[in-house]
Amino acid sequence: MWAYAGRTELARDGLSAGNLDLRITGLRLYDDGRYIGIVKNADSYDEATVDLEVSGAIIVTGSMEGPLSCVVRNSRIQQERKFSLHIAAPFFHNAQPWMVALALVLVLLAVFIGLGVYLFRKQAAQRRELEKQAAELEWRKFLLPHNTDPAPAAAQMGLPWGCSHPSLTGHARGLLTSLVTLHLLQLGSAQLRVEGPGHPVTATVGQDVVLPCHLSPKRDARELEVRWIRRMISETVHHYHNGEDLYGEQMGAYAGRTELSRDGLSAGSLDLRITGLSPSDDGLYVCIVEDADAYNEAVVELEVSG
Repeated sequence: MWAYAGRTELARDGLSAGNLDLRITGLRLYDDGRYIGIVKNADSYDEATVDLEVSGAIIVTGSMEGPLSCVVRNSRIQQERKFSLHIAAPFFHNAQPWMVALALVLVLLAVFIGLGVYLFRKQAAQRRELEKQAAELEWRKFLLPHNTDPAPAAAQMGLPWGCSHPSLTGHARGLLTSLVTLHLLQLGSAQLRVEGPGHPVTATVGQDVVLPCHLSPKRDARELEVRWIRRMISETVHHYHNGEDLYGEQMGAYAGRTELSRDGLSAGSLDLRITGLSPSDDGLYVCIVEDADAYNEAVVELEVSG
C-alpha cells in the first residue's frame, strides 16, 4: 500500500531464529487495526493475527465566522497540545457586482494605456532609426567615392569650368562641384547594386546563421571591398578586400565567429556566416560593397530568438 511506502522493515537479525517481527515507523491514526502475519513454503501454510491500537484524537471547536481551536490528544501517554486556527474569508466575499466590474474595467484600461505607450515608443524609435539610416547613407555617399574630380566630369557633360570663365564666382563653382559630385555618385550606384533577402532572417541562440547578400546583376566580387557592419553602431563585423579577410577593425564580440563565403564571390554572392549566435547578435546588419568608382549597400535584419 502507498500509505506504508518507506515506513516498514522486517527484522533481518532474527530471521535465522524464526523471528518475523515487522517494524512500522511514524505511526498514524489510520494505522490502527488488525494485521496478519502469513508464513508458507511449498507444502505448508500458517498465519497469526496481531491487533495494533493507535491512540490519539484531534478535536476542533469553534465556527467558520470565529476563531477555531484544535486539540491533539494522546490518551495513552496522557498528553495533549492545543493550536489556534484561522480560516481566511473568500476573496471578494462581500464584493458587490459593480465593484467586480469596476475592477475589471480598471485592469483593462491599464493594459490599454501600457500597450499604447509601448507602441508609441516603438514607432518613435523606428522613426529615429530610419532618419539615422538616411543620414548615414548620405554621409557615406559623400565620403567614400574616390574619383570625384569635377573638372573632367564637367568637360564630359559640356559644362564650363576653370579660370577661363570669370563669370563663375566662388559660390557658383562650389555649387557646380556639388552637382558634379552628385552626378558621379548616381552613376557609380547604378553600376554597382547590392541586394539583401528582403525579409528578416530568423535563427535561435546557439545556432549558426548565414546572412544573404548578392550583387545584381551578378558579377565577380573577388576584387571588390566588402564590409559587413552593425547598422546602429557602425562597427565592423567582417571586412574583406582583394581576396583577404582583414580583422584589424573587427568588433571583439565577433572575433573567430564570422566567415565570408568564398565559393560564391565569383558569382557575386556576399553571404556572411556567423557561428554560435547569442541574443546580442539580434539587429540590423549592413552589407557594403565598393570599388574605385562605385559604392552600394543593403540592409539585412537578423532576429535571434530563444
